[in-house]
Amino acid sequence: MKRKIFWENVIKNLIVAILLTAFFFPLNDFLFSLTKADLNSITIVSTLLIMAFLFADFAFTYSVSNLRNSWERFLDHSITAIIIFGTGALLEISLVSLNLILQREFILLEALGLLFYISLVLYDFWDLERGLKKYS
Repeated sequence: MKRKIFWENVIKNLIVAILLTAFFFPLNDFLFSLTKADLNSITIVSTLLIMAFLFADFAFTYSVSNLRNSWERFLDHSITAIIIFGTGALLEISLVSLNLILQREFILLEALGLLFYISLVLYDFWDLERGLKKYS
């Protein structure tokens, strides 16, 4: 059971990463068409929305779920996929907007954004592992 759930989580996170990659290119085109004032507003709003997704992420835990129930597990994976995708998409929006405002790449901030996204995915795996402990 543990192995199956682990691979479900791997597949979920790969799908989210692919969707974020696909989302980046139309997002880039859209943000290039905006004025600097619009970019400032989008950067502020997207940064605030990241906080909302993080509250949702830390409020959710696999350890209170019945991971043996496939429907409940599907809901768990769906919730975490939405949270991770939303956070990743908002990170992309914030970073691209900020680069356009600055009119150059802020490579350090992009690297930190990537590390932040990776930590979110690792937290998802850690929380899943914590939830699976009660089935040992």
